[in-house]
Amino acid sequence: MKTHRNLIFAALAAVGFTLPALSASGQTPTHMVLIPGGSFTMGNTVSADTDITDARPVTATVSAFYMDKFEVTKALWDEVKGWSVANGYSFENPGFGKAANHPVQTVSWYDVVKWCNARSQKEGRIPAYYTNAALTQVYKPRRAAPYVNWSGGYRLPTEAVREKAARGGLSGQRYPWGNVISQELANYLGNTNSYSYDLGPNGYNAMGLIGGSPHTTPVGSFEPNGYGLYDMTGNVFEWCWDWYGAVYAGGSDPRGPAVGANRIGRGGAWIRDAAYGSRCASRAHAPPDYTGSHAGFRSVLPPNDPLVVPGQSYSLPGDSLTLSLANTLDIPSTYQWQFNETDLPGATGPALALNDVTTDDSGPYRVIISNAVGVVTSAAALVQVVERLTITSQPQSASVVPGTSVTFVVTALSPSPFTYQWQFNGADVAGETSATLALTDVQLAQDGLYTVVVSDANDSVVSQPVTLTVLVAPGFSQGPLSQSAVAGGSLTFSAAITGNPAPFTCQWRKGTSFAASTLVATAETAEQTIFLTLNNVQPSDAGTWLLYLANPAAPVLSSSSPNRTWTLIVLPDTDGDGLPDDWETSQGLNPSDPSDAMGDADGDGSSNLAEYRSGTKADDATSWLNIESIRQSSGETTLTFRAAANKTYSVEWNTGLDGPWLKLADVVAMPQDRAETVIDRTATVNRRFYRVTTPRQP
Repeated sequence: MKTHRNLIFAALAAVGFTLPALSASGQTPTHMVLIPGGSFTMGNTVSADTDITDARPVTATVSAFYMDKFEVTKALWDEVKGWSVANGYSFENPGFGKAANHPVQTVSWYDVVKWCNARSQKEGRIPAYYTNAALTQVYKPRRAAPYVNWSGGYRLPTEAVREKAARGGLSGQRYPWGNVISQELANYLGNTNSYSYDLGPNGYNAMGLIGGSPHTTPVGSFEPNGYGLYDMTGNVFEWCWDWYGAVYAGGSDPRGPAVGANRIGRGGAWIRDAAYGSRCASRAHAPPDYTGSHAGFRSVLPPNDPLVVPGQSYSLPGDSLTLSLANTLDIPSTYQWQFNETDLPGATGPALALNDVTTDDSGPYRVIISNAVGVVTSAAALVQVVERLTITSQPQSASVVPGTSVTFVVTALSPSPFTYQWQFNGADVAGETSATLALTDVQLAQDGLYTVVVSDANDSVVSQPVTLTVLVAPGFSQGPLSQSAVAGGSLTFSAAITGNPAPFTCQWRKGTSFAASTLVATAETAEQTIFLTLNNVQPSDAGTWLLYLANPAAPVLSSSSPNRTWTLIVLPDTDGDGLPDDWETSQGLNPSDPSDAMGDADGDGSSNLAEYRSGTKADDATSWLNIESIRQSSGETTLTFRAAANKTYSVEWNTGLDGPWLKLADVVAMPQDRAETVIDRTATVNRRFYRVTTPRQP
C-alpha cells in the first residue's frame, strides 16, 4: 500500500545564521524551564504591604513560555558576545561578572536586547528584535526601541511573564516561597529592623561577601522556586521588556505601555533590601541606558520557537513524501531544493514532493532560501527508503520523580506485519506488546534500562536502550555522629546516604551554617556511604561541622540542600601517647607516662592504645576487636563482628597472609554497640583470610 508522508522544516529568513544539528523539535531546551500558560493574580495582594502603590492586583493571562533556569552568567554573556561582535553587533558596555558562574551585571537594557538577538542567531533561531516594522532589519548596533517578533527567538520577559514565573505557581505570597525571607533563601541586603518579615541576618549575604564587591553569588546558590527557576528574588535586578507605567493593565499577554522613559526591572538585588524589588509584586525601573553592578537579566523563548531542526523520514518503496517549511515567511523569498548538495531542477517552491520513491531517493535534502535579508541554507533532512524491518524512531530516556507517569514510544517500518515486546533490564515486561510503554505511579524499583524488541516474519530488531531515572533527592539513613578525638590523632567522620541517582556530591564544612562555615572538602561518590578522615587533629578543629548533599535530583549545593550537623571535641593528651588524659585516668593509667600506651592491662593481646582506638574495654580480656563468626552457605561467606558505637570499620581479605589486603566493605559509625554482619559474595577460591580494622581504611 502506498502512503504519503510529510517532513516539516522550520526555516530562517536572515543572513549569517548557524544551523545546528539538533535531535528533534518540541523538546525543552536543557538550559530552560517550560512555564505553563494561564491566568494568575498579578500585583500585590498582601494587605500589610501598603508601601506598594503601583501594583494593584489584576488578572493577567500569559501564554506558555520557556525561561532560563538561571540568570545569564558572565561565561554565557562572553560566549555569545564573542560571536556577536564578529557578526555585526556592537555593545556600549562590556558586561562584568565577579566570576564565570556569577550573573553578568553592569549591562544596559539596550545591550541585553541586542545580546538576545545574537544568542538567537548564534543558535540558528529567528531574532526577536528589529529596527523596522517590516521585521527585516535585525537590531544589532546603536540604541533603539525595537519592533518585536513575538514568535521569534530569545527575548526579555514581559513584566507579567516575569511575575508569573517568579511566583512559581503560588499566589498571594510576598516571595516565591512564602511570606518571610532570610539570607538562607536569597541574596539580598538584610534589614530586620525595618521589616518584620525579614529574618535576616542584617547586612550583605555572607556568601556574597566572598570575593568582595559586587556582592553577587554564583547562580543557583539557593533553592529554586516551584517552577524550578533559581534566584527569582535577589542577586541581580533583571531587565524586562516593558516601559514603566504608574499602573498596569491585566488582560491577555500584556506588554506594558507603548512609550515611556524607564524600563522595568524585577526581582530585587544583592544591594536591595527585603522590600525594594525583592517581593514578587515589587516593581523597579530605570532608564534603558542605565548600568549598575546589580543590573542583569535572563531570557525567554516562545514554546513553538522557530528553530531550524533537521528532520528524518522513513518510507517504503512506492510511497509519496513531501518536504515542507514549518514557518511561513512574511517577506518575498525564493527557494532551491537540493539532494546530496546538488540542485534539483524545478524544485523552487516552499515544498518538495517526492512520488513513488525508491531506495535511490534515500539521502540528505536541503533548501536554500533567499530574500532581501540574505541567503541561508537549511540543515539537512534525511530521507531513508527501507526494504526491511527498521526502527524509525527510538524511545527516549526520561527522568521523573516518584509517583509521576512516563511513556516510552517507538516507531518502526517493515514491508510485512510486525510485533513489539518491551523489556526491563533485559527481561520481558508482561503484556507490554504495543508501540508504547506507559508507566504510571513510577517508583524507584522501576529505575533502570528499557528496550523494545520489534519482530516481523524475517527479522528482529532491538531498540537502543533508554534509561528511566527516578529522581529522589539525597538524604541520610545515618548522619555523621558527634565524637571526640585525641589531640594529634586521627578520626573518621562517616554517613550513610540515600537518594537516586548517583553520583552524590558531598560537601564537608566547618561552621554553624552554610553561609557561616569554611569548606573543608568536597567529594563525589557513586556509593551510598561517605567518609572523611582528619589527621593530626588540633584544638582548632573542635566545634560544629556540617555535611551537605546533592545529586542529579537536587544538583545545586546550597544552604537548603539536605544536611546534617554534629560536633567534634578535641581531648588533651599530655604525654602524646595517643591516649587522652581522661581515658588514661579512668583506666588507672598515668597521663604523663607515654609507655603505658603499649601496655596490655587485661592481657588479651591488644594494647591499651588498640583498645582505646577500637572502643573495646582495656580491663576486660573478653573484649577485643575480632571477627567472631564466619559462616559459608550457597557460595556466600557471612562474617560477624562486634562493632562499637561511633566507630567506622573496614573488612578486608586476601588469599595469603603475606599478600596485599583487599577491601570487602566499609562500615559507617552508628550510635550504639551492635553485632555487624558483612557478606562476601565474591569468593572464587576455597581459602580466604579476613580481618576487620578501625577506623575505616581508604
